[in-house]
Amino acid sequence: MTQDPLIAISGTNGKTTTALLLEHILQSPSSPGTGTASPYSIKELGHGSAGETLSLLIITNISHPLPKWQLKENWNQCLRLVRKMKRDSIILLNADDQFCLALTDQTEAQVISYAVHYQQAMVTAREVARKPSGMYSFQLVLEEELPSLHSYPPVKPLSLKLEAPLWGEHNLYNTLAAATAALLLQKDAREIKTKIALFPGVKRQGKLVYHEKLALLDDRADNPPALQALMQEVARIPFNKLVMVKGLEPFTSSAQAQQAASVLCSWLKKIPLRELIFTPGYRFGQKLAEKETRREDNFLQYFRESGLTFQFIPEGVDAFYNALETAGEKDLLLLVGNDCLEQVSSMAHNFIASAGDCCPANAFNPS
Repeated sequence: MTQDPLIAISGTNGKTTTALLLEHILQSPSSPGTGTASPYSIKELGHGSAGETLSLLIITNISHPLPKWQLKENWNQCLRLVRKMKRDSIILLNADDQFCLALTDQTEAQVISYAVHYQQAMVTAREVARKPSGMYSFQLVLEEELPSLHSYPPVKPLSLKLEAPLWGEHNLYNTLAAATAALLLQKDAREIKTKIALFPGVKRQGKLVYHEKLALLDDRADNPPALQALMQEVARIPFNKLVMVKGLEPFTSSAQAQQAASVLCSWLKKIPLRELIFTPGYRFGQKLAEKETRREDNFLQYFRESGLTFQFIPEGVDAFYNALETAGEKDLLLLVGNDCLEQVSSMAHNFIASAGDCCPANAFNPS
């Protein structure tokens, strides 16, 4: 179609998942069991991205809990993008986010809003139900005709029952955004529903597994907004106490280390905590740059000053077995970290699989 990306996704959180889900929906089947790549180019736009010639811009959110300087940076980036959008292009934005909503009068492009809570949005999620597994079902409701891209006919009003294929409320938003974008690109509603149901998922994103003794939740969250979304969902899970293994990823800045520590401390003071373990995982023994070591030390110092007790266990394998031995009946074992916990994640899932007698997602409900 064009060498420039037709579809771009910006925002603080949810860009990758929304992009992967939309790419999956837009794939054209070539034969049973196979598919060809989407005819559209989909690109995530991070900080400092240059202006692009776009037909569709999706803004997932801006105002996740962030320090003021980063919130301002995210806002300015999105503002630059919407002001460059052409009259015949479309901006799809999250109307539950006040900063996204404030962008509507900053562009000459057509703006379409989606929301879970703000019922005046053009596309809404109704009859939202959270399952014991942490996944959501909802009714995508479009009450009025929507403009579509290029010379396509407008999108007619509809109501479409969907099951978000990933865990957590943040992925309810990602599913709503991807499904709406697919409608704007003339995808059939029934095909959208089928493709979402067949989405293979994102590796290590909120995978919740129950065993007769404990529950295991594994997530790659490695930045403050992702940690905030994760811990918000953790607080909704029924369990006795939390045993957490947090991988120490190299922080990109001192500010990120401070914010990540702040988000975690805030939630861990609200949740019944049995054990908190930090580990560098596979990075144990690797020499870090002086600034990375300083950021990691600052992160740990924040916890020391918070009053929360924790262990630092250098080897990821040792950290996992320690957590397993510490976990009590009906506890939640939470693994959080990106690449540094890959080995630990594999061990944990092998343990659950080899133990047998795995329970359904609503297997226990502690009083």
